[in-house]
Amino acid sequence: MSGLIVQAGDSIGYGTGAGDYAAIDHLGLGGNISIFNDSVPGRTMSSGYDNVGDLLARHIASSASIFILQQGTNDLGAGRDAISLYRSIAMPFLAAMQQGGFYTVHNTILPRLDGGWSAEKERERATYNALVRGNSAGADVVNDVAADPIIGNSNPAWLSYYSDSLHPGLSGQQRLSSIIAAIVIPLLGRAPKSST
Repeated sequence: MSGLIVQAGDSIGYGTGAGDYAAIDHLGLGGNISIFNDSVPGRTMSSGYDNVGDLLARHIASSASIFILQQGTNDLGAGRDAISLYRSIAMPFLAAMQQGGFYTVHNTILPRLDGGWSAEKERERATYNALVRGNSAGADVVNDVAADPIIGNSNPAWLSYYSDSLHPGLSGQQRLSSIIAAIVIPLLGRAPKSST
């Protein structure tokens, strides 16, 4: 198996709180899989989208190229509303990557309870996640990590998988690895796409 996986992420994608153990770097896929983890602590999706040209340049023509969008929590935390984040940033970000020949994976936003995370921001997270699940952006796969029965907030003990009230700890990142691997393996088996 060969291919490319590119992730646009934030501190969760980077592995903050888990000794920098980033789930994307531990998928256990073997073969000739290249991984580029463009995850930066504190990064918003809007600043991630500013880097879209560099991400597109990594596309490979010989195997499937996959893009994972794992950002958004910092945008909501800074006060951006879910609808504008989805329509103005996520949708064009995913569209650009698809036009650039990538299969796209759109993650929902994991739960958080850190200081400053208000009831209003939690409502925005729920709204954003509903938009991701509705998938009007046309992502190839919706990765609904927020609904995961272990690290999602449907599990009353979800915090036990986090190092704090925001960042998954080692066990949470290991769970993310298994979720991501299950999603990307079928995509890696698809024919490569060319940019349009």
